[in-house]
Amino acid sequence: MGMFYSNIHIRKGAGIDTEHVKTQLIKLLQSKDYRQVQEEKDADISLLIYDSPQSEWISACSDAFDFCSAADIRPLCAPLSAALCSDVLAIGCYDSSFVFINLINDTDGANAWIKSGYDDSGLFRRRSGVNTWRKKVKDIEAFRAAAKKEYDIADSMLSALEPLLGMHEYQTMFSADFLEENEYAEHVQRLFFALPEGTDAAELPNLKFLSSDLSPHGMGERAYSVSAYNTGGASKGLGIVFSGSYVENDEITFHDVRLEYDFTKYPWKTIDIALEKKQIGGMWVYCATLPNFHLPAKVKSGLPPKKEADEIGKRSLRICFTPKGNARKALDICVHLIPLKNPQKQAVYCEWLPFGSKRKYIERMNEFQKKTPEPYRRLLDPNDYDLD
Repeated sequence: MGMFYSNIHIRKGAGIDTEHVKTQLIKLLQSKDYRQVQEEKDADISLLIYDSPQSEWISACSDAFDFCSAADIRPLCAPLSAALCSDVLAIGCYDSSFVFINLINDTDGANAWIKSGYDDSGLFRRRSGVNTWRKKVKDIEAFRAAAKKEYDIADSMLSALEPLLGMHEYQTMFSADFLEENEYAEHVQRLFFALPEGTDAAELPNLKFLSSDLSPHGMGERAYSVSAYNTGGASKGLGIVFSGSYVENDEITFHDVRLEYDFTKYPWKTIDIALEKKQIGGMWVYCATLPNFHLPAKVKSGLPPKKEADEIGKRSLRICFTPKGNARKALDICVHLIPLKNPQKQAVYCEWLPFGSKRKYIERMNEFQKKTPEPYRRLLDPNDYDLD
């Protein structure tokens, strides 16, 4: 897997130093409803500012700088350029397979663009223009050669262009993830910001299905998983239920059952789950109750898309298990993750349910599998399952 990051860089000049840049960045974040806080534990996002004495640029990265498309660049960079009367660079890297550099100067009208790799999202449709960089780099011909070169890894172009832009080595890659791998830390200031508190505290919990790893089912092969995310207020208490026609006669049992949560850092937290067979409302189920399990509240609204997705992932919970028994009943497996304080808002996952029937599910899955290369194709045989 390649690298992902977005950052910006302000060219140094008369009256432009770290403090001036910091002041403008704080104003910019405040205009987006962020307020500065002192402690990381109170923050929703961070802002890192890097000023190397060996560079002509002051760099910044933040969760708030999330270039999801070319349209996201100018609203961030143009106000900074206007306030500081200087060049501002925006850089984005996506899985090391696509990178771009966009230089904006609101005073002289510069809007230079260069890219490398393939943008499979289609959200950065703009042709590279080397000549627009003529007055912005040290050697335009060397810049042209580096920009036109084919790279096995797209972000290798950034390293080639750094000396021509007057940047220190690796400066184009400035990000929180890369901080410990070089001398950044010595010249970095870190600031913290939070969004306003909402009214979420009074909300009841509401679990939503997030993702699964249930198909195709193989008895005893490996651990499967179902994950969910709370879209309501913080709460205490979680129920875990496995339902289906297989339970009454123990035709499928579940082993190595565990709950994984708090995905802030690896290794994440886990709880081993002991399932109990019960009859609830006339239906046999395997279940477990965790009355003291804390369900974190939903992510605050207003975060940039990538930061929001990251926070949802960190706050999600995942039930993992290995099924053993009658493979014909595999499609009957239904998993419920239930907030005890609001049981009707549970996350329920059954593999075939979105398709309306088990037969329709198999048909649709096989249509998809037929488009998969032969070595990886896994067609489902309807005769292998109890469908009615």
